[in-house]
Amino acid sequence: SEIVRLIIEGPTALCPNGESGGDENVISPDGQNIGLGQVNVIHAWRVGGDLDALRDPATNIRVMHDIYADAVGSYSPWSCAP
Repeated sequence: SEIVRLIIEGPTALCPNGESGGDENVISPDGQNIGLGQVNVIHAWRVGGDLDALRDPATNIRVMHDIYADAVGSYSPWSCAP
């Protein structure tokens, strides 16, 4: 969706380059967020503990969708949400 693209690539009011700027391999400076949607490591259980799986774009977006669904249809878990 357009909202997911904005979260990932930007621009949004808070994040001109989105969560990752579209770089599937990006890891946040603190090492706690991985991939396109900067999925936090607390969600490792969603990928069977394999944090490297979050570098796969399809997997990262699937996990983003799961987080969105768990947040009752809210993009609030992402700081770059429009």
